[in-house]
Amino acid sequence: MAGPEGRRAYAEWIHAGGTGLFAVLAWSLGQGRIPVGFLAPAFFHDLSLSLLFALLLSLALRWGFCAWDGLPGGIRTVIREGGVPLVLAGLSLYLFRAVWLVEIPATFDHATHFLRVWLTELAWRREGTLLPWTSAIGSGTPLNDLYPPGGVMLYGAVRLLSLGFLSVPAAYKATVFFSWFLLIGALYTAGRYWFGVAGGAAAALLILLDAGAMDLFGWGACFSIGVWPMALSGGLVIFAVLIYLETLGRSARPGWMTGLAFLVAASILAHVFSLLVLGINLTILAVVFYFHAPDRCLFHRAAWRNALHVGLGILLSGWWLIPFLASLEWIQPYGSLLTPPGRIAEGIWT
Repeated sequence: MAGPEGRRAYAEWIHAGGTGLFAVLAWSLGQGRIPVGFLAPAFFHDLSLSLLFALLLSLALRWGFCAWDGLPGGIRTVIREGGVPLVLAGLSLYLFRAVWLVEIPATFDHATHFLRVWLTELAWRREGTLLPWTSAIGSGTPLNDLYPPGGVMLYGAVRLLSLGFLSVPAAYKATVFFSWFLLIGALYTAGRYWFGVAGGAAAALLILLDAGAMDLFGWGACFSIGVWPMALSGGLVIFAVLIYLETLGRSARPGWMTGLAFLVAASILAHVFSLLVLGINLTILAVVFYFHAPDRCLFHRAAWRNALHVGLGILLSGWWLIPFLASLEWIQPYGSLLTPPGRIAEGIWT
């Protein structure tokens, strides 16, 4: 075994063997309860486990890299691009496991959303009309004013695609999960767009782990509290911003522009707060990219084209947005509901 590669492999095997022997010796000292100076037997027990873990991890990485180098380029691309989304999907399903076990979510937001989708479907099946602009929760506040109709529209799509096989609670849970997965997918796409696979994984895992206990977009808030329309709107906003950036300062196909208008409208119908988020962020991005545009004339045309389609998206949501903005002077505050939606939902359900 001559040459640098042979000597390197020989040294690696000597290092692995030495680490294994030292781990066995430490394990023997720990099991035999033999102290060495001020080191207790428990120290050697923990040291042996740490050494064995490090040894197995190094061998796994070594063999994994060797196997990786031997794979065809196409298979490596599929694993590299699909591995992280599969891990994110698996972790999301694991965190979502408790939600599938309950019949009706018990939190205020979940009960309100569940009541709303149930009453909307009931009105459609019995009367052939959508939920009107009147109170649906007995408090005098129109339910459509409290929450935009995007969540109900998504729920309706889930029920239609399932051909009615999903029950109302199951379809509602699938709607909540899809909203969350749209958000985490958008974050991964944004990180992947700017920083590669590692950046996408980092962006998605940060919100998946919810280390900062975020009140609006963390998975705990989406599942446990019930503010999943924020997650739905957040994911749509991120995709809209990505398309806006990709087409800013350059020519674009009509399909991209149609997608931009649709995403703007859908994000507003999911949560009206996205109107403010889009207005601020897209304006800032346009100003920043203006000073870095190599062709100012092309940038002006593209910026006005994008602004036109963003405005078109706002107009598409105007059938709900305009009455909502017009009613802001008389709707009650969020915390002034007289009858808890959970109690009414329970009475209707029973």
